[in-house]
Parts: sequence; C-alpha cells; structure tokens
Amino acid sequence: MIEIKRFADKIGVFTSLFYHLAVFSNLLGKKAVQKGTICYNCYTGGGPVKIRIEIVEDSAEEEVVIRCCRVDEIVRNIQQCVLEQLAAGTKITFYKENQEFFFPLDEVLFFETEGENIFAHTANDAYQIKYRLYELEQTLPRHFVRAAKSTIVNITQVYAITRNITASSLVNFTGSHKHVYVSRHYYQQLRERLSERGRT
Repeated sequence: MIEIKRFADKIGVFTSLFYHLAVFSNLLGKKAVQKGTICYNCYTGGGPVKIRIEIVEDSAEEEVVIRCCRVDEIVRNIQQCVLEQLAAGTKITFYKENQEFFFPLDEVLFFETEGENIFAHTANDAYQIKYRLYELEQTLPRHFVRAAKSTIVNITQVYAITRNITASSLVNFTGSHKHVYVSRHYYQQLRERLSERGRT
C-alpha cells in the first residue's frame, strides 16, 4: 500500500483529482454515491479498478491512499498524477520592498538562497518569498528541480546547459541574461527531467 499524505485546501480538489484518475484509467464507469462516499468503477488493461472518495468532515489532514497488489507503471503514473495535481494548486506570495505580488509560478526562472533569505527570480526581477528551499522542493510542481544546495530551477524556462565535467555546469534561461549553476551532484537529475520535457 502506498500512502501519500498532503494538506489540501478543499475536498473538491480530491473530487476533481479522482475524476481525472478515472478518465486516466481509460473508461469512466458507473458512479455510486453513498453517505460520505463517492465511488467510480473503471477498467484498465489489467482489469477493473475501483476509485473511492471518502469525505471525512472532521479530518485534520487530507490523505490519498493507493491500495494495489504491486507497484507497476500504472500505479507510479497515478502517484505522479496525484502529486502534480496537488502541486498545481500551490500559491506563493512574492514580496519586494513594501509590496506583495501575485503572478503565476511559471514566470519564475529559479529560486535561490541568498544569505538567510530565499528569492524567486523572474526574467527581469527578483522577489523575496517566505519559504525555505526544502519546503519549496516538497510543494512545487514537478518541473521545478533542484540544481544545487541553494538553487531550484524551472526546467520549462531552461534554454541551454553548458556542461563542465570537472565543476558545476552553466544553466541559461529563455529570454533572460540570468543564469545559475547546476552542481555535479544534481546534474543527472536535471538532465533526466529536461529529457522528459522534450518527450511531452
């Protein structure tokens, strides 16, 4: 059994999520509604699958449980789908001087530690945020990838990487003079994510 525990703002997030999982399973079958429970009967190439949503009003924490006989590609895809759907709802407030800014996460090229603070860099500016880097790594969508101990990059904005086999490699971004370095430790992970982007 795989358990994925995450906070969510509304139970509606999970209702929408499980509907999309049902569609992902190829065929959306009969829906049964019981008190506090919504069930979908679906069919995959491997056989029937039941998707059940239990609404627990007094629960302090939302929980997604995937119960399966084995962890195969379908299960891994569902797990990734859950994480991506939850991360898609991530909202971050950006600060500069005495102003607060609200804009899409995809405008951020990279997050970087500077002293005790974390800054979000866009193509032409930088904003302070009230998160630690490890918190960002846990909550940001999948296309934000760790590039160094002090840096997380948005791979959808990466234009080029200049490889250095003995030291950190240079990362350039689309439409900006800004750049960061990916350490040797994180280089392979970044390259794999970029390759995945190229296949989608």
